[in-house]
Amino acid sequence: FGGDVKILADQIAASVEWDWYYNDAQQVFYMGYSPESGFSGAWNMYAEQLMVYILAAGSENYQVGKEAYDRMKSLATRKSYGTSGVFYNSPAGTLFTYQFAHAWFDSGSMLDADGYDWFDNSRRASIAAYEYAVAASQAYKTLSSVSWGLTASDGPDGYKGNYGNLPSNGGNYIDGTLAPCGAIGSIVFTPELVIPAIQHYASIPALQGRYGFRDAYNLGVTESALPAVRRPVAPIPEAGWFNTDVIGIDKGITVLMIENYRSGLIWHYFMQNEAVQNGLAELGFTVKP
Repeated sequence: FGGDVKILADQIAASVEWDWYYNDAQQVFYMGYSPESGFSGAWNMYAEQLMVYILAAGSENYQVGKEAYDRMKSLATRKSYGTSGVFYNSPAGTLFTYQFAHAWFDSGSMLDADGYDWFDNSRRASIAAYEYAVAASQAYKTLSSVSWGLTASDGPDGYKGNYGNLPSNGGNYIDGTLAPCGAIGSIVFTPELVIPAIQHYASIPALQGRYGFRDAYNLGVTESALPAVRRPVAPIPEAGWFNTDVIGIDKGITVLMIENYRSGLIWHYFMQNEAVQNGLAELGFTVKP
């Protein structure tokens, strides 16, 4: 990682005006902005934005410090599911929210100023997702101990960002649709659960595509599924629904996390960046003993 790519990446990161995109009164980052209506929404929970606090704290000209990170933790909810143990959960429980920042930030090597372990947080979220799928397999053919990890993806009724697991804050959606990237993105956290899932996905001919696994699939409901069990509006073919599209963001987390599991390559280079090191120091992160 160097040359023009590194120069451009550093320029982009250095130019982000974090302090402009920050609500000082509430100590939260905004979620959106448009010239017509101004700022909208707020990152007032734990989710995929963990990286924002590190980059903002490490910014040379537009720094937003530790107060934003501490505020996020104070607003976030902590729950558990099955044997997962308690962890900071995202509103819809969609599994990518526990993965994306961790594809770059080597959370497995560090603790925050309070001694909190974000890598373990994602490990617990992955266990919860696994156990949620096992429980839901009574109603959905797609889900099982080797087919789990609900996450944002395409579905028979279109893209849904809230395909998710328990625990959640009531926002998770389930209709039997599953994206392979959900489990695969957790390979660094729970390889003993993920590798059997990859092997299972590889055994399904209709799930194979030019770029690896198709984005998502849905095999319908089981014979014992109650009428109240949610189903897609679009009919599911007898052989199952298999998405024809490929979504780059889902392929991205798949490739990055597999490489981190194999070699730690992305973590190795990202964690050497000066802005990242400055941000982690500003937030009070320390290397695990």
